[in-house]
Amino acid sequence: MNFPGPRIKQDKFMPQMFNYKNKENKIIIVYHFDEKPGMEYSTQLAEKGYDNLYLLSGGIEGFGQEIQEGLEGKDVPLFKKKEEVRKFKKQRAD
Repeated sequence: MNFPGPRIKQDKFMPQMFNYKNKENKIIIVYHFDEKPGMEYSTQLAEKGYDNLYLLSGGIEGFGQEIQEGLEGKDVPLFKKKEEVRKFKKQRAD
């Protein structure tokens, strides 16, 4: 499930979010292209009582660089070097 971060501050949660809130053997992974908003969203969720959070450092791009076989889906970018991740992020920002 993918949930847009700006809706956290607005308290506009999808019902599925409550299915994962503090459930045993469930974890909510927060990721963002830029880690700063990811930290803000994680903090907002924690302030709303979510304890089972994990902030994915480096976003999906960083994870894909480290564990490429862990990503599935359409158009998943694969990176061989950190420089490629930086270049990809810069292109997306422009």
